[in-house]
Amino acid sequence: MSCYRHLVAVAFALALVTPVFAWQDDAPEPTLVVGSVAPDINIEHWLSFGADGRFSKVNKFEPGKVYIVEFWATWCPPCVASMPHLSKLQDKYADKGVQVISTSDEPLERVQAFLEKEVRGDPSKTYAQLTKNYCLATDPDGSTHASYTEVSGLPGIPAAFLIGKTGKVEWMGHPLEIDEPLELVVTDKFDALAYQKVQAERKKRQEEIGTAVGDIMQQVQSGRADQGLAKLDDLISTASEDEQVSLKLLKVELLVALEKPAVAVSQIDRLLENAAFKGSDKAQQRTELKMMKFQIMSASGLPGIEKLFFEVAESAKDPELQNVVAWSVVQMHLDGTIVSPQMVTKARALADSAVAAMPVADVLETQAHLVFMQGDADQAIAIQTQAIAKAKDPRLKARLMAFLEEWQSENAPRVLETESGEALQAPPG
Repeated sequence: MSCYRHLVAVAFALALVTPVFAWQDDAPEPTLVVGSVAPDINIEHWLSFGADGRFSKVNKFEPGKVYIVEFWATWCPPCVASMPHLSKLQDKYADKGVQVISTSDEPLERVQAFLEKEVRGDPSKTYAQLTKNYCLATDPDGSTHASYTEVSGLPGIPAAFLIGKTGKVEWMGHPLEIDEPLELVVTDKFDALAYQKVQAERKKRQEEIGTAVGDIMQQVQSGRADQGLAKLDDLISTASEDEQVSLKLLKVELLVALEKPAVAVSQIDRLLENAAFKGSDKAQQRTELKMMKFQIMSASGLPGIEKLFFEVAESAKDPELQNVVAWSVVQMHLDGTIVSPQMVTKARALADSAVAAMPVADVLETQAHLVFMQGDADQAIAIQTQAIAKAKDPRLKARLMAFLEEWQSENAPRVLETESGEALQAPPG
């Protein structure tokens, strides 16, 4: 990928978690603040009530319960990007008195049409399925929006309001930042005013870092990459431990974009040695970081790829990650890289495990490719046919069909094994 295209990809990823701002220079002072009694909600259309209909309509907030009232829109990428997180939060806290209510102010028909669409990047499910864990609604007259977002001083959507057990607003902000205050509110340990002070300090620091990163990106894009990387190193040296992890990952992205893969890999190695991974998914974080290293090495032909592959494969327990790791071997093969039979065998085992957990089109595709690479064209064709039957996205279906037709014509390269165990790529035909 060219430097420019890679930077565009990074910018798009950042955009997915950035609120859609609607600044008003003459905006009045907010009347809904932390500590305010939460306004009643008056929603016209309730579209879902959580998994198995576990929730019901809400007008007044019930004492002793906790609510997340979130505002979104179908046209808002950051809102859509927040949906998986809200789903996980609802699943995690459903038995602890927490109800997530996410509402748009768009016409009912528009929201219903959106929910029927396939999830971008995951054609195996629709947006209705993605959001089924929590309550989804739309309120076309905008009354609920008016009583929250328009008087809160928040800059735009997505916007989340955390309503505590006494019916007061405990916190407000971007839904991706709600985890810490939510846990504290649920466990009766939240001090709203103290948290506000900490958040104000964090926001100021984030703005400072954001400005510095913007300057660095501008330097890189204007051809002054060495100056930009030097400035990034200076920023990393003054950053906190938490900030450093994100900034070092940014450095990895820039090094790859600047076609310095060996240096990028060294940066990842230092992260693996020194990064303070937090939360319950430390092992998953390390595996994903190793996967990033593997992808850089495989794309650039750096040595040591097979050893790293088996390290990543052994630690990949999540079905989605298993599929990603297995597909990386397929991609190497498709790119013309010679892949050892041992790697293919391990990748096949990962694909089989992933298919058992989630037999969707793209996962079946991975399995089909690996079966074909092992020389069983008939089984590969049968699996690919299953994948096509499950595929809903026209682009995915077209790709699946192209490979199926190629295999049926017996013109695709295969992985063969010599008597010495060496992997060879057979020529087409």
